[in-house]
Amino acid sequence: MALSVTVSLDRHDDETQRFIRCQVVEDSLLIVYEGGLVALSNDGTMRWQTSGKWMDLRIKNFEDDIVRLEGVHELDDRDDEFAVRLTTGQLVDL
Repeated sequence: MALSVTVSLDRHDDETQRFIRCQVVEDSLLIVYEGGLVALSNDGTMRWQTSGKWMDLRIKNFEDDIVRLEGVHELDDRDDEFAVRLTTGQLVDL
């Protein structure tokens, strides 16, 4: 079965500053990119989208509907970890 999905991403103007990572988490495809996060359901429907300017995120782990993300590089001006609910995209206090 082929699936076609169109999602509008707020991409960085400078292509050298762009990145995208995709990972299946439970029944969602989580897209992490330089402009934010997007979660797609297994039928291609966008569940939620959040924006932010994280240039180096990766998924640390997933447990009980909570996706923990962390920065690849340590930076002095930000928290290195944060979490969102997979079902809603809502930020979760750590």
